[in-house]
Amino acid sequence: MRRIVLAFALVLAGLARAAAPAPETLDGTEWKVRNKSFKAKIVFWHFDHISFRDGLFESRDWKAKGFAPASFVAAKPSESVTWTASLASPDQGKLVWEGRREGARMEGTWTWRRPNGKSKTMPWSAKQVFHR
Repeated sequence: MRRIVLAFALVLAGLARAAAPAPETLDGTEWKVRNKSFKAKIVFWHFDHISFRDGLFESRDWKAKGFAPASFVAAKPSESVTWTASLASPDQGKLVWEGRREGARMEGTWTWRRPNGKSKTMPWSAKQVFHR
């Protein structure tokens, strides 16, 4: 009986370890993002939510504006993970996100290149969202 209980406990521990993303990866994580702008300081309750799932990056706010989820590229040069993703919209242009993850915090910029040639760059910071 002890062997069965021990084997079951080891299987559960292995599944829990396999389900949790490794610290150097982004896939399977969600983040609460705040733009670093004057408007964001005034409208302090607004956050975007971004996620990395199955190799795709998605921004909830930008998806509502017509930007489809897109693949992302991540690299781990040292203690931090750097990544980039390019979202596209047929009507709104191109949106390039770049970030650097350090533990449960992240920061970076997004640059929106509109079809008319104008662009806007915004710095942002984020905290990882843990679901219970």
